[in-house]
Amino acid sequence: MKSYPHIWIVFLLLFSIHTQPHAQPSHYSAALTAGRVIPVNGSRYQQFTPTIGIDMAAWWQTDTNAYWKKYWHQPSFGVRAAYAHIANSIVGERIELAGALDFQLWKQLHFTYSLGFSFFTNPNQRSHLDENIFIGSYLNCLINCGLTYYFPFSHSSNPSAFVALKIVHASNGYLYKPNHGLNFVQAELGYKFPSHHKPTGNNLVQPDTEPQFERSTRPFISIAPGAVMRREDDIGSFDYVYKYYFAYTLQAGIIRHVHPCYSYGASFDVSYNFSHTITAPDHQWPAYPALSAFGEIHWGNLSLRLAGAHYLGYYKQNWEQYYERVGLYYNITSTQRIGVAMKLHYDHIDFIEWTYHIEL
Repeated sequence: MKSYPHIWIVFLLLFSIHTQPHAQPSHYSAALTAGRVIPVNGSRYQQFTPTIGIDMAAWWQTDTNAYWKKYWHQPSFGVRAAYAHIANSIVGERIELAGALDFQLWKQLHFTYSLGFSFFTNPNQRSHLDENIFIGSYLNCLINCGLTYYFPFSHSSNPSAFVALKIVHASNGYLYKPNHGLNFVQAELGYKFPSHHKPTGNNLVQPDTEPQFERSTRPFISIAPGAVMRREDDIGSFDYVYKYYFAYTLQAGIIRHVHPCYSYGASFDVSYNFSHTITAPDHQWPAYPALSAFGEIHWGNLSLRLAGAHYLGYYKQNWEQYYERVGLYYNITSTQRIGVAMKLHYDHIDFIEWTYHIEL
């Protein structure tokens, strides 16, 4: 077994450094989950592949000592562990461990977001079994996000029943092949209950007057190197040569800071992936220019970026013209960031970007 746990330790460190939670969680949650695989790659084994499992988490609710905490109605940071049985044994069982964030959108409607590890007990075992073609690594990247609605049993938000609808994504960023990622839609029915620890304030505190803030539009540049394995030529053909190739993304663009808690912008991207010269020999210079637009949410020094992009040329290697980016960054100064991002092609991570970003 070969895995790369250091990739996602960064995410967990960013969460722990940023939140500095109380020693004891403010509340816990437990849920039953049920869902199905979202079909990709035209595989008949994904068309009716249900999942069923459990999800448990410990949460630390933030206090009210900073504007961003009040603005986001005292968001909760947590640690999640989950298990899901996947029918047809296409990858075995799914086990999750992740850092998580939950914050209020409107009344009792919350947005829940998790980043971390997804462990499959039976990934592709270097065979040609049609039902086991999707992921070649035991340990994978995990994105779990969606909407949660709480039904409090009193005027307080604790305890509460809740329902949730989420999207779960797992793939390994071509650190191990194959990497035809898996996506799941998942419904949850659960219960949130408090611990003996009482958090400061309550999660319905209204934000104070916005602190002194000057809107600005700044140019920026970023470089994001990564590494990938050589890709398989097609779904049914595997050539397991364990060799890595250099990949990176360069960005130049503008970012518009309109509020202490969010911003947006656009950029010109150039992605380079040397592994394409192996699987597609006609790509002597496998650089792919694109235009990207993005939005950001800020929790103090921590920023989440969601972006969509369109290649200016036809991306022959993936037969796609669009990609997405999900990035988590930490502000080391007012103009510099470091972080990790995932460049996504719908059903899988193209590669993982280790990012340095500077505003000029």
